[in-house]
Amino acid sequence: MSTFAPARSPMVNHGSVLSRLVATASAVVALLVLAGCESLTGINRPDELDLTIESADVGQVVVVTSAYFLLIPDPECPLDCEAKVQLVEADTATVSVPFQRRYAFTAREQYFVETYPLLGNTATLYMRVAIDGREWYNDTRLLLPEGQDGLPESLRFVYNFNQATLP
Repeated sequence: MSTFAPARSPMVNHGSVLSRLVATASAVVALLVLAGCESLTGINRPDELDLTIESADVGQVVVVTSAYFLLIPDPECPLDCEAKVQLVEADTATVSVPFQRRYAFTAREQYFVETYPLLGNTATLYMRVAIDGREWYNDTRLLLPEGQDGLPESLRFVYNFNQATLP
């Protein structure tokens, strides 16, 4: 006796197609997450800061840099005042000019740079700061050894990608 099996029409297993679509969509989402959200939001997180300091008046200047600081509102100032910078960690160095250096951003995505002539010197300083190749600061000024506040006059740049201040 022979057994007869009826012919089967081709059937699509919808569960398998659906699971492949879900797997493909998950892979695309994972790739976007790994690549960062910059391509979705158009917001470019900073990678590096290029600093240039020059002077024709002096051969050395003081440079203060920090990748970890807090912005604290001034309690004695109306709402439109700039926040005060409280350095948590900083490097202070006497450097020869012209001075050029590239700094990598940390996860805090902030940078503070300040420069001034050695104590007692009056000098014209030039400072330029670029972030990821885009110029953010470019200034030349005559700096006195003592400003109105009794401190040396300086060129200062403060960058904070995620703007946050303490209440």
